Amino acid sequence: MNEIGGNQDTKLTLKERLKRILTPIGYILTIISFIYIVIILKDSNLNIAKIGNPIVLVIRMVVLGILSSIFTFMLAYEWKLILEFINESKVNMYDAITVYCRSNIAKYLPGNVLHLVMRNYMGNQLGWGNAQIAFSSVIELIFGLGMSAVNISIFILLGFTHIPQNVTFRPDIAKIILYSVGACGMLFAFVLIVFGYRYAVKRQGVFDSLKYLKNTMQKFFSFRFARLVLQILFISLICFILNGLLFFGICNSMLGMKISSNDFFSITTILSIAGFSGIITPGVPGGIGVKESVTVVLASLYGYSKSDIFIATIIFRIIFILADVFPFVISLILNRVLLKTRNK
Repeated sequence: MNEIGGNQDTKLTLKERLKRILTPIGYILTIISFIYIVIILKDSNLNIAKIGNPIVLVIRMVVLGILSSIFTFMLAYEWKLILEFINESKVNMYDAITVYCRSNIAKYLPGNVLHLVMRNYMGNQLGWGNAQIAFSSVIELIFGLGMSAVNISIFILLGFTHIPQNVTFRPDIAKIILYSVGACGMLFAFVLIVFGYRYAVKRQGVFDSLKYLKNTMQKFFSFRFARLVLQILFISLICFILNGLLFFGICNSMLGMKISSNDFFSITTILSIAGFSGIITPGVPGGIGVKESVTVVLASLYGYSKSDIFIATIIFRIIFILADVFPFVISLILNRVLLKTRNK
């Protein structure tokens, strides 16, 4: 019992350290985002009447929140696939979904990384390795960014997503070089962390760590990895389309904004960009404020009212918060039911 308690204290200490570092940054970025929203809306006529009957609106949001829980479960299944690929063994479906859904709610706490800490803690309680869980979270983030870029590129090439005429792209060679150097630096830092971890925890030397890295990298040049990429691409594509349909329904059916069907994939692309702008922003809990700002600004380039888009993004945000809360509650209830069953 003492050993488990000591391990828990270590995890709590880690969370406290993350809070101290990221909480101030998160608050600053969140405040800046909301200030920006106020600035761009100050000259707009915010038509609250578009919301209609507030009771009906709440009922609709709750129903859509329950239905949108499918996003959380699909992402949980995606993480399960990644974890199985890394561990090279099957992972219990119930355990994976429970860990994901219960830890996912922590992303709304200041820091925007505490859900990853909770994921490691809960997975470790089930006997999963901390290194494997952390690596799966890194791969999940890379896949999320990569698959979003692939989906956006596909629809741009097919002509479904169009770039506003007043937007021009001029490649900045200096920035490309800077980002490339930064990416290489991050990769080098990651390798150093792996070497340091394996030396401190596993007591392995440089050559043993190099052998470990070689074996790990070989996984990414296999049929299993190709199959994983296709599976996650399929899941990502479904989420991409459903995400757009939900926002399209909010605007056209609930608010009467009448977004053109020709802009469906363009607006969906904006939602995808805004979604990951919130995820990769350090410290902002759940990307609150950042996603909304990006969505309002980019959607306005297609001629849509900033105030109308703002109302839609708020409703969109509430629905997705509910879509995270419902799986969390369900996982807690199922966990208690299973504990009672096992105790009998």
